[in-house]
Amino acid sequence: AQRLSRSFGRVQIMIAARAIGVSFLLLMILLKDYRHSWQVMVPIYLVRTAANNSTYPLEESIQMDWVTKETRARWKSLASLMQFGWCGSAVFGGILTDASSGDYTITFLITAMMQLAGGLCYFPLLPLVPCESELEGRDKGQGQRGGKAGGSGDMQDPLLQALVEAGEADEVVA
Repeated sequence: AQRLSRSFGRVQIMIAARAIGVSFLLLMILLKDYRHSWQVMVPIYLVRTAANNSTYPLEESIQMDWVTKETRARWKSLASLMQFGWCGSAVFGGILTDASSGDYTITFLITAMMQLAGGLCYFPLLPLVPCESELEGRDKGQGQRGGKAGGSGDMQDPLLQALVEAGEADEVVA
């Protein structure tokens, strides 16, 4: 996902990966009759899991681009607490499966709907997080202005980036 994000954009790849993950989860529901066939279900499950899990580094890089260095530890701690919430969702999924006599279809459908809703939350990020290729092209056109901060290739401070684009922060960046 990280390699693709350099060409297509981090948010764009996160949306595509989420769409693949949700699609393959829905495919598992549609192929319910093949649930005992590992040759069918395991590849679908592996693709779904890989697509969903491949975006965590991209999500974290966007998060770190938008927070100050002083508050990064706090935001990282908050992200860790949010991952702890998955434990509660696993318990809820187990209860739901037991209530439906061991049929995972309802659990998978609710999971797909939740993941789709989460994926829709990425769309507002599209205009806020530029593709790295756009940044590289902009940086080449600006010479020394707009130099990259940090290791990800994006400016760390959106306000500073706006000032640089407006030509107001030459001495700050230089």
